[in-house]
Amino acid sequence: ISDTNCLDGQVEQREFLGNLIRYSVSVGNHSIIVDDPHYMGEPNFSEGEKVKLYLNAKNIRVLKN
Repeated sequence: ISDTNCLDGQVEQREFLGNLIRYSVSVGNHSIIVDDPHYMGEPNFSEGEKVKLYLNAKNIRVLKN
């Protein structure tokens, strides 16, 4: 798919927020925050686990510090 990008990363931190889990994922020298829906009984990612992030260019938002 031409508008989808894939990044290899590693989970640095995770935070349970009720209906979602917020992950901090290191990708190269950068840290990306990822919010993933949480469903009871579904597996989630652990700190230190290697992951792939699939990003649709239409859904990316860059926020200025």
